[in-house]
Amino acid sequence: VERLRWNERNKPSLPRERRLCRFCREKVEDPPHALFKCMANADLIMQRNCFMCKVTSELPQYATFYSDSWVLFRALLAEKKVIELFAKFAHKVLGIFYATEIVYTT
Repeated sequence: VERLRWNERNKPSLPRERRLCRFCREKVEDPPHALFKCMANADLIMQRNCFMCKVTSELPQYATFYSDSWVLFRALLAEKKVIELFAKFAHKVLGIFYATEIVYTT
């Protein structure tokens, strides 16, 4: 996630609109998309559903944040009650993404 922003392994950085998600290949692969929006990987969806169930049981108001992934991302970063849970979830999601090859569009 976000790795296509930088020059890496003799490959130039790509403009934002060309940094497509390695799973859905439709949207820009950024942290909120990876964590909350991509629906093209079953393990990712399972991890997200589990995480959101835990978050909304602790903080029910976060169920309404789910429609705007950037708002939810920023809100969870600032929420002390779930920051440890969020960090573990992000780590799992990054593991899923890094286990799959990056999509380089031309």
